[in-house]
Amino acid sequence: APLLIYQFYTLENWKRRDPNGPIAVENLSMIQNFNSDEREEWHTSEVWFKAIHIEIEAVAGRAILAAFMLDYALERGESELVAECLCSITHTLAVMEKILARMNERCDPQIYYEHVRPYLFGWFNVQGGVVYEGVPELFGGGQLWRGQTGAQSSIAPLLDASLCIPHQDPK
Repeated sequence: APLLIYQFYTLENWKRRDPNGPIAVENLSMIQNFNSDEREEWHTSEVWFKAIHIEIEAVAGRAILAAFMLDYALERGESELVAECLCSITHTLAVMEKILARMNERCDPQIYYEHVRPYLFGWFNVQGGVVYEGVPELFGGGQLWRGQTGAQSSIAPLLDASLCIPHQDPK
């Protein structure tokens, strides 16, 4: 379906300002922005919003590795390694939380809501939907599609599965 996907809008849409520098919010810029030709504060909020998510994803690699090691340790009954993996996951989640807490430093919530979020929300809020001309399977009126944000990252579901965190059936 034609919608803006987190992977392409964020994860594959950045570069380091300093190629030798870290994957950290201050060292990131975007390849493509929706608000690049608009007001500077719109551009800043959009870039900061995405950069925060990129740094979180980069840091999350430590927790993902620990989750896989945890599975290995559990299979072999290696309690010390299990404890190390759980500590690593806990520490990484705390670092990720600190990064996320920086969101308001340069991403104004009102600007995000009015000028960044609409691109992420997809076309669901476009009255009557979007008509795709020349696309036979989408004929028959406007189409309503949802967009995605960092909440669509695979980090949380992977950790939930690894730690056997149950969720209610969405039915």
